[in-house]
Amino acid sequence: MGFIAIDRRRFTAASLALLVSGGLSGCIVIEPNTTTSPTASISPEVVIASPTKSVTPSPTVVKSTATPPETKPSNEWADIVEKTRSGVALIYSTTCESGSTGTGFLIDDDLVVTAAHVVEGSTQIHMTLGEKLVPAWVMGIDPKADIALLKTGRSVDGHQFELNVDPLRIADKVAAVGFPVLDHDDPNRSISGFKFTEGSISGLNQTVSIGSIDTNTAIQTDAAINSGNSGGPLLNDAGDVVGMAFAVKRGNGMENPSVEGTGFAVPSLSLKPAVDEWIKKGNLRPLSTCDDSEAPDRFVLAPDISSDHHQALDLAQIFTAHGTLINSGNYEHALSYFTESMQERMGGTEAWSEGLASSYWAYFDLYDVEQTDAGHEANVELWTVQDPQDAPKGTEQWCSVWDNKYQITSDGTALAIDSVKINQSPVECDEDMLRDQLGEEQAGFIRDFADLNYGGY
Repeated sequence: MGFIAIDRRRFTAASLALLVSGGLSGCIVIEPNTTTSPTASISPEVVIASPTKSVTPSPTVVKSTATPPETKPSNEWADIVEKTRSGVALIYSTTCESGSTGTGFLIDDDLVVTAAHVVEGSTQIHMTLGEKLVPAWVMGIDPKADIALLKTGRSVDGHQFELNVDPLRIADKVAAVGFPVLDHDDPNRSISGFKFTEGSISGLNQTVSIGSIDTNTAIQTDAAINSGNSGGPLLNDAGDVVGMAFAVKRGNGMENPSVEGTGFAVPSLSLKPAVDEWIKKGNLRPLSTCDDSEAPDRFVLAPDISSDHHQALDLAQIFTAHGTLINSGNYEHALSYFTESMQERMGGTEAWSEGLASSYWAYFDLYDVEQTDAGHEANVELWTVQDPQDAPKGTEQWCSVWDNKYQITSDGTALAIDSVKINQSPVECDEDMLRDQLGEEQAGFIRDFADLNYGGY
């Protein structure tokens, strides 16, 4: 039976709104080739993926003994998940036409391993680790082996996994953790979508050739793997990473019976040398840019969340997606994060985007959220970079700090921006402010971009 590539599940303009309630869609499923012949067989698909007291009477002494409370039996896998979950990342990748989600895992305070097909061709990359939403760049990528290493825009707390390269055996117990897409119509996909599945190693050194991926060293496992699991860790019973999930085979059609329980992972023996080499080189790769956009190819939108409101993370994802689409020049998709009435007030894509051609979101902080009858009011400190010719009216700022109030409403299935008001006039920021806020590397990318496009500042 042949293989068909596992790929990330993309979101399009129609499905972009799913992100605003907590997540994008999962990995792409490339359907098997079919024919119209009634006797034709269909190849299976591989988806890149209180104590009680007793009293004894006595002539002189009353003794008291207590029955200890019942203790819950230890569950080794539950203990491992509790220990390691903080290091499993939900990755959001934006491209020129769409976007996707996948899984990754932390190996240092600013390094995350994932599958190459999750982030290949990205114009912007963000990930959720715990309750933090952080930007990332590609530090190294090998599409053929389906391995990528990401560097986060800031250090993050979370469990740091070890890559275990000890020899594996068939029937060794393993578990897959990550963020699979189990219901493509569910708009509430987010970090609450974390899932655990248990299984065993059912094969070693398996050959998988799908798209640009070509390997004969894959681990086969019957631990359930689904779209969105791609890039997630395959753990042993010590909580170490023995592999990285990237594909699953499924049967399809009368002549090709079901082949459930056939997932594949890149072994840590292949992951470790690639990751070590990329760390040694320390390079950051340019992000992809769109043909009709002059977007910067190295700096990414850095989100922050100061509010402790229980829906702050979901709301921050709205602004992250909206801002990254503006940065990529995808104005039509960016406009879809507005309610229909606001889109009409903006005059449609062409009129709304007219002043955005040189405007890019560099940073925002969602610092306050209030519940209202209509939904939520979100106060956001937003930093933008733009050609001085497109600066806020009456200024010549190339870097501006805005204080905006957004009204967020819901139609019952998704959240959207219904209005935006300026709390106070934007103030100018400079390189020192950018460095203090974003760090030397990110500030340097922005400075170089401004020098090249705006003739200095």
